[in-house]
Order: sequence, then structure tokens, then C-alpha cells
Amino acid sequence: MPGVADQPKQVQLVAKKELLNPHFNGYKFASFNDRDNLITQELELPPYRPTLPVGARVPYSEVRVRTQWEFLTPGWEKGSAWYVAAEGEIVRVAWNGDNRKTLSSVVARIPLPNPGGLKSLDKTDLYPHYPTVHAVRQDLLLVSDGAGLFYCLRLSEENAGADIFAQLPYNDEKEPVLLLDALMAQDDSIQILVCRPSGEEVIGDNKQGSVQRCYRVEHARLATSGSKIDVLSTLEGREIPVYAAFDRDSLNVFVVSGSERYSVVGASQEVAPEQDQHQEKPRPKYTWTQTGTDFTISIPVPENTSKTAIQVHYSAKTLQVSIADIFNPFNSDQELDLWGPIDVEDSTWTLSSYSDKSSNIKILDIHFEKKDANTRWPHIFMEDDGAEEYVDPSERAAMLEKLEKYTQTLTEDNPGVGLPEARMREERDDSVDVNNHTYLQLVQDGRIAIEVAGVELVGSQFANPKQRAHFVAKRDVDALVYKIIADGMSHEASYSALAFVAASKRSRKYVKVEPTGKWAVVLESGAAGGKNAYVYWGSKRGDERGKQSVVRLGMEPLGAVIVGDGSVLILGTSEDGRVLATVLTDL
Repeated sequence: MPGVADQPKQVQLVAKKELLNPHFNGYKFASFNDRDNLITQELELPPYRPTLPVGARVPYSEVRVRTQWEFLTPGWEKGSAWYVAAEGEIVRVAWNGDNRKTLSSVVARIPLPNPGGLKSLDKTDLYPHYPTVHAVRQDLLLVSDGAGLFYCLRLSEENAGADIFAQLPYNDEKEPVLLLDALMAQDDSIQILVCRPSGEEVIGDNKQGSVQRCYRVEHARLATSGSKIDVLSTLEGREIPVYAAFDRDSLNVFVVSGSERYSVVGASQEVAPEQDQHQEKPRPKYTWTQTGTDFTISIPVPENTSKTAIQVHYSAKTLQVSIADIFNPFNSDQELDLWGPIDVEDSTWTLSSYSDKSSNIKILDIHFEKKDANTRWPHIFMEDDGAEEYVDPSERAAMLEKLEKYTQTLTEDNPGVGLPEARMREERDDSVDVNNHTYLQLVQDGRIAIEVAGVELVGSQFANPKQRAHFVAKRDVDALVYKIIADGMSHEASYSALAFVAASKRSRKYVKVEPTGKWAVVLESGAAGGKNAYVYWGSKRGDERGKQSVVRLGMEPLGAVIVGDGSVLILGTSEDGRVLATVLTDL
């Protein structure tokens, strides 16, 4: 759509108070009945999982997609799922809740692309994505080989086999194409959402100068007659989306989220003056932690900072800090209203030296006693500035290291003075606060209609080809489930403290939620010796405790789907290379 694009409506995620539980105080452990509710069976065929060669030149965005890829996708019929096996077999996995057995069968086979590089650009190489299966109707599958070929398969009545009735290249380019979502439209066409490289390479804004690749996210129409694929709208950005899906009720709407805004190809990227207030605010340069009775703010400052250069003023309800007059860790030189009252008499601040392997700095610690004990603060100030709270003391060093870049490069004529904000943005490492700079955009009729800035995703819903798209966003320590609707996002369910407990699982690979708030599952990778499944049951408003269980899987998870009421099927591989299908029941 050429010309200047209409400016998207800037909105905020709104939480429904009746779905929140402010009295929640944590989870209580409950044993899981492994003997009756953990059923593991071995499958014959492993999923197709080619690895990148040593020295492969790929951007971080593609590494992220590969490490978090879900090889198992839900079937149209309840209890079924699909994956592509190592020789191109299209494998159907079916769970029978009556006899409590998992069966697998091969319905068809597609040729797989060469796992080697498709082509080389100046600074990066292009490799095929993993193939994937999408059930778009009871009798119809769409399979992507990951390298630009799509196969339409018609299933037999008993799902005993499938015929490939159409094979379509996405375009004439030899390039990887990632299938993000697919659904059947009323005109019997298949609407697809894909991501592919645009061919352009750029140097990242971080000081390491890492190479980034430009990508196009395209909504296309695939005719089931096998004639052609028509691109309906295109977005462009510097990464593969973190999350992308169609809204099942309005086929022209899909949602894309990433750490940078996407823009409509062919439309002006200029932001109207009246939208300036929605531009990304600079990140605060402090971290903090709290207990029930107190909290501490930690601010890294240059090594040569003296106490006389620091001004800390606080009252029972306000705080103001400046360092050498112009370095403002809170991005404001004004008194800021605290979220709650403090006890002034028992509050203080200290300046101490801090050393790590690479540099020496000082840390300004401001310690406040809460006036109202046993009250959890969601953030320091009345207006949330997005500062990170650490809950584990071991996390403090990592957070200070991330903030340290703002203190390292100082002007010699102004010792102890921080960099100007513009310079800070230039020096910012892309690895810092990636999740906190997430944009969620709704596209309608080829234009970005709605945008939400600053969304931090906690996990995702269990995929369902018949269900409207949901996403899971962090709010304080909770995880809130939002449904995508035509005019925005609707808060549908809440998982108390799930964002907090999920963040504490350092080996987590997938965080999956049942979208109505019944239960959530955190699956650990085996890379760090975890291989556990953590189950958290939803709580009701007013409950002080929720129920959690730990299930020993003993396998590397490769995907999970709901296969019945309270039943989840997890595909994985054991340490000795066996392919396992594990079902958790009675959740």
C-alpha cells in the first residue's frame, strides 16, 4: 500500500481487576502421581532436526528460533498431533484416553531440502528452517519444508494416509521461508503467515557492530487448487517475530511482536509529531530488590565518583537523586512519587566499591524501610519506569553488569558524569532488556492499526487450530492471558506469580498456558541437567496459595500440545537418543 501509512492507535494492555488476585502469597508443593498420571511410550521415528554447521554465519534472531522451536503441532481432531520425521515422513501422533496409549503412524512423505546453506550473502548465510505441519481442516494439512516449498495434503477418512494434491513454491527465490501460522478461509483458500529474509543486511546499533538481517513478515493467500500464492500484505523489520498469529475470527488481522517495530512495506516510516509521546523512553539506570519490610535500589556509578557528587533527597512519599548534577539514574531531575510510603528515620544510602573481571565501578545503594510491612511493591515509583527487580541475590551481579555500560565511557572533562541519553542509545547492547522492548502490533487490511509498546512476553498458549490467538504478558509477578480481538486485546485469565516462578527456572525452554487459566506448564531443557516439567494450577480470586507439582521427564522436550481435558502430550528425546511421547493427565 504505497504512500504514508495511517498512524497506528497506541494502546496499553488493560488488566481486569476481577481477574487479579492481590492476596496471592505463593505456591504450595503437591506431589504428582507419576504411576497413574505420567504415561511414557517410545516412538519409532525421530523429528527432523538438522543442526547448523560449525561457524555458520546467522543472526541471533535465527538462533533463537531454532533453540525454541516446537516440533510438535496440534491436530484438528482432539487428541492428535503432527511432526515431520527425519526422512520427511509426516507423522500423526494420537493419544487414546480410554486405553491410555499413544500411537503414531506415517500418512505421507515429502522431500526434505539439503540442510546445507541455500545461499550466502555478504556477511551471513541462509539455511533452511525446520519443516512444520499445520492442520487447517479435518481433512487437510499444509506442510512447509522450511526452504520455500509448500505441500497440500488431503487426509483419508480414517487418517490412515494422505495424498499430496498440490506443491507450490513460495516464490522464485532460493531462500528459507518460515511458516508462522495457517488457517482455512471461507473461500477454501489457505491464509498463511510467513517470515523470510529480505536479502538486506545491516550493522547492528550495538557497539559490537553485530550483523543483523532484514526480514519480511507476509500475509499470503494460497489457493488450494494449487495454482499460485498471492502476497496480501508485507511488514519489514530486523528480526524474526517472537510471536505471530492470525485472529481466527477476522482473517485480515494478525499480530506480530518483536523487540523492534515492524513497518509496512511501501508506506512512509515517519512518525507523526502527535505520536512523539509514544516513542520509547530511555531505560532507567538502576535495579532493585525487596522483602516484605524493605527494599534496596542499586545504581552503578563511575569509579571516580565521590560522595560529595551525589545528592539523595527523600521524604515519606518521594525520592530525588542526582549524580554530578546531570547524571539522573531515574531519567528525571525532579522529585518522583514513590509507590508507597517509607519510614524516613530507618532509611539510608551508602556508596561502595564493586569489582568484576573486566572493570571497577562503585555502587550507590539506597535502602528504604516500608511503612506498610508485608506489602509487595510492583515498582519503585508511582509511574512504572520498567526498572528490573531481582529476586535472587545471584542475579544482582548480572544486572549491574548490564547497567555498567552507562558508566564506562565518560567524558574526561566531566569525571563522574554519565553519557547523554542519545549516546546511551547508541552504546546500548542489543542483548540488554530484549524482552522489555517488545512491540505488539495488530495489522488490519494491510496497515498497522494498533500498537502496544513495552510488552514482556512470559510464554504462549498451547496452540489450537480452532481457537483464537492468545498471548501471555508479564504484569508485576503475574502472567496475564490476553485474547486477540479485532479491535485490540482482551484480558481473559491470570496466573498468579507465574512470571516470577518461570523466571526462576534458568533451564526453562517452553512456558505454555491453558488459555482459560486452569493450569500452566514450564518445561526445562536438559542442557543444564533439568529435564523437569513444572505444573502450576490456576488460583481463584482470594486464594492465598496455589498448587504446584514437579514432574521428572528425563528427556529433552521438543514440543507440547493439549490432547484432552487436563492432558498434555510432550514430545522429546532421551539421553540415549530414543524418541518419547509423554502424557501428563489429570491436570
